[in-house]
Amino acid sequence: MWKKTALPLLLVLVASGASATDAPTSQRDASAIRTQQAGIRHDVLAGTPRYAHLDAASRTELLAQQYRVDRLLAHVDSTAALPERRQIELFNALESISALVNNDPGGRLECWRERPVGTLQAQTRCSTARGLQAQNQTYQRVWKRAGQR
Repeated sequence: MWKKTALPLLLVLVASGASATDAPTSQRDASAIRTQQAGIRHDVLAGTPRYAHLDAASRTELLAQQYRVDRLLAHVDSTAALPERRQIELFNALESISALVNNDPGGRLECWRERPVGTLQAQTRCSTARGLQAQNQTYQRVWKRAGQR
């Protein structure tokens, strides 16, 4: 499936646990991401056939996520300059845009920081929206069974 967003930017960073300085310079270029997002915004507002599947709510959500990306990249030349939590927030916003553009909401990868039980070291974890939904359903079944005892 063709993707027109800057997802390679942080996918390598977050999924592999690498630092921002490990990514190629082209994937850390904030101006390239801004330019790409501006092109998508222009095409969405112009109503090009590529984005015909977007309803009004999806368009509004896409534009809101792009505003979030612009805000995160304001006054930044490289994503490596962002703190790790902001890099994750940027990655999640770009993934949301990609899911809307490609009409695949369940395939959206979402990342977060968490501290596993028994450790003080936080880890970055990622899962698709489908995976999170399946995990949530499993937890609900387990809790329901435990309540029936």
